[in-house]
Amino acid sequence: MSSAFDHPSLHTPPLQNDTRELSRIDLFNALESVLWFWPEIFIHSAENNPTLREQMTLARTVRLTGNREGLVAFRSTPKLGVLMAQKLLRLERMEEAESLAADAFSEFVNVFCGYLMDKIRERNRTSFRHYLPLDLPQGQWPGSPPHAELTVGVQDYLLEIRLWITPGEKP
Repeated sequence: MSSAFDHPSLHTPPLQNDTRELSRIDLFNALESVLWFWPEIFIHSAENNPTLREQMTLARTVRLTGNREGLVAFRSTPKLGVLMAQKLLRLERMEEAESLAADAFSEFVNVFCGYLMDKIRERNRTSFRHYLPLDLPQGQWPGSPPHAELTVGVQDYLLEIRLWITPGEKP
């Protein structure tokens, strides 16, 4: 039974063998689903502000492997990591949250990638291996435009997600 407060995508069955190209909407849906369970963190549309982009020094990338390969890159400000640590671990002291900010952001990236890959993997076989969020410098990201990208506001901070992915294998 669902209520007016249930997250709508919780009742939508996952797609089977979804081999279509991923889009900005897929990134948004994954973000919404992951942050739905993160305590008291909200997303909203964001203004493209070059000054705020310069502050986005907290970055993590994940190499996707298996029948869908690629790279997902996340960028934000260190303050978003602090907020995530505070909310997830219910920390009162700012020093504790600051020391755990990078780990909290990495955990968010890990959960996001797990959710995203679960949506696109083939159900009848293992189609991706484990992944690890890394701090890969932007100069080592692919030179081509991403296949999908999303920039949103998370509370008072910008979050940018870029995805480069290969097409799915033919059966």
